[in-house]
Amino acid sequence: MNKKAILIAVFLFGGSYVAWAMRRKKLGVFRSPVSSSMIRDCDLEGCGHFGADRGAEKHEGIDIVSLPAESVFAPIGGVVRPLTVYDYSSEMKGIEITDGPVRMKIFYLDTPLKNGDVIKKGQKIGVTQDVASFHNAPRMVNHLHIELYINGVIKDP
Repeated sequence: MNKKAILIAVFLFGGSYVAWAMRRKKLGVFRSPVSSSMIRDCDLEGCGHFGADRGAEKHEGIDIVSLPAESVFAPIGGVVRPLTVYDYSSEMKGIEITDGPVRMKIFYLDTPLKNGDVIKKGQKIGVTQDVASFHNAPRMVNHLHIELYINGVIKDP
């Protein structure tokens, strides 16, 4: 960003725009891990946007609309750690990808990856699971859940 653009941005948008632009340049832009980049709208089971009400809590990620068994590609490269989504069931799975201060969790994903595997951005990492069937919620839009942490702080992906 050149000095003139920074001054205009500060004047028009305040410092938050400059901070956003600098973070975006440093971290890069994350591509959607599935063919859609549409965030799940509100359905009878909840809303998919960051910060959506979840009773006593807030939704700490975004839900990207997907089809069951759709290919999933890594939005970032890094070291993998497999996860299970729920304490009460090992059926729904996910992974955590860590690259320095950036950590991304992806849930509702079947993956062959093992703990400690190193992956590259854009690499196929698995296929989506059928979250609506798991929850016996036919009106829930199937989705892939994404959480982003930078230096341990949750961010809107």
